[in-house]
Amino acid sequence: SDIILSNCGVIDKYIGDCIMAFWNAPLDIKNHRTLAAKSALDCLRKVKELNVKCEIAGGINVRIGINSGSAVVGNMGSNRRFSYTVLGDTVNLASRLEGANKFFHTSCMVSDDVYKEAKDEIVFNYIGDILVVGKNQPVSVWRPFKLKNEMSESDVEFVKNYDEGIRYFYTRDYKNARVFFEKAYLIINDNLCKFYMSQSEKFINDGDVDFNGVFNIRSK
Repeated sequence: SDIILSNCGVIDKYIGDCIMAFWNAPLDIKNHRTLAAKSALDCLRKVKELNVKCEIAGGINVRIGINSGSAVVGNMGSNRRFSYTVLGDTVNLASRLEGANKFFHTSCMVSDDVYKEAKDEIVFNYIGDILVVGKNQPVSVWRPFKLKNEMSESDVEFVKNYDEGIRYFYTRDYKNARVFFEKAYLIINDNLCKFYMSQSEKFINDGDVDFNGVFNIRSK
């Protein structure tokens, strides 16, 4: 199941098993990026509760992509059928971010523009810089981890070790990166940590000659 949250909270449409929503239209909404990120955390929390309650085999999985920027907003269509919606590259990138979760085995990622506003209230994990379909420049993406006022001691320790792992990874010290990702993983069994543990191990064994610090994600 997919959830795409864009920048403008209004449920825009259902596209198969996808829900598209936007903030900041038709009325201006203060801190709309933060509200979108908080909504994503609420969605993931509710899905987790539902999986525990219903004991669904394999569980329900969702992916969320959030982007912010300029978009065309208004009534689109013809006099026979139209809807109030948003269009443009900003919306397309939100969709690409939703899909990019598959690569990192994450459930939610936001663009750098969303992170810069929402980081005042939400703790984020840096995912990486990615190159997606339709973009010539890399995009920095982040995972909303938890509201700052909900962080436990173990959460703080997890983030501390994860951030150290990221620091070592992007200075090409993959052995130390693996050590800190493993420490974080022992605190929380986390797929993003697992991804970077695997990448660190790969680069230790095979080298990183083809890696320039950007993950090329060309599939939708």
